[in-house]
Order: sequence, then C-alpha cells, then structure tokens
Amino acid sequence: NPFFGLYAAVTRQRADASPSAAGWYPEQALTLAEALSAYTLGAAYAANAEDRLGKLAENYHADLIVLDTDPFEIAPSGLLTITADSVMINGEWVL
Repeated sequence: NPFFGLYAAVTRQRADASPSAAGWYPEQALTLAEALSAYTLGAAYAANAEDRLGKLAENYHADLIVLDTDPFEIAPSGLLTITADSVMINGEWVL
C-alpha cells in the first residue's frame, strides 16, 4: 500500500505511531506534495521512464487513481485508511 509509505514520509512514523510522537529523524519529514512527487515523478525517473510515466500529459501512459478522500484535506493519519475508488492503467479503467 503506497499510502503507508506516504504516511511514513510525512510523519516519520510507522503505522502504529512509533517510534515517538516526533517521529524518527523528524527533520527529514516531507510535505505531502513532496512525498506524492517522489512516488510519481521520482519513481518514473528512477525507472528511467520519465518520458512516458509519472504525470498526466500527452503521449504518457494514463495511469491514475481516484481516491475516496482528498489526501490534502485530512490529517496524516488518514493516509493509513485512504482507498482507491477507481484505477486507470494505460488509459483503461480496471477498477
């Protein structure tokens, strides 16, 4: 579940809220926007596929999800329970 990773990136904690309220090396926490960019554009770059993955643009694969909640409108703990309502892979709805 990528949202567990986003939660960890934003809070620097595990899903059980350990290791502490401040998190592990809290100065390394990312904003949600930074974490989402790392999971999209950053992942495409790491895969050497930034010419076709990582964003919605002409001539790119249309891979996207529609979430049940706006992740920017919830507390970070809400990332642990967020789910996808719909999934599109390469321009085709699969869920």
